[in-house]
Amino acid sequence: MQQLRFELQQAENTSNVDAWAEKLMRFCEVRRPVLGRKAREKWETSSKAALNMRRVTVFFLDYYLMTGDFRFLNSALKLGDMKWILDKGGLLKKTSQSRELNLDELLQMKICFVLTCEINRLRTCPEITFTIVQK
Repeated sequence: MQQLRFELQQAENTSNVDAWAEKLMRFCEVRRPVLGRKAREKWETSSKAALNMRRVTVFFLDYYLMTGDFRFLNSALKLGDMKWILDKGGLLKKTSQSRELNLDELLQMKICFVLTCEINRLRTCPEITFTIVQK
């Protein structure tokens, strides 16, 4: 993921990044109902699976911000709705304690921040209409 994000930031020749972005998005979309199980099989533990899927979510957000392709924002929103990937309640409890944040918590904070900023930005866009459904 880091290499893909690095190549994306370089923005010179993104054909490799574009191909991987499409493959990852398709994998996550098609396998969403069993994504947790597939991730745990791949990375062996729930915590490693969640951390790596947070990295995928951040990549989708970075890709969306660089390309403007709303499909990747949509995929990031769907992944962010999975509590095992983004535990907003648990994150709020952890960050309210006075201590240093770890990589996992920083990734979750970035996901929350970017998703919130983009939703708020899109709400003010007159040419875009959408509905937010509360669970």
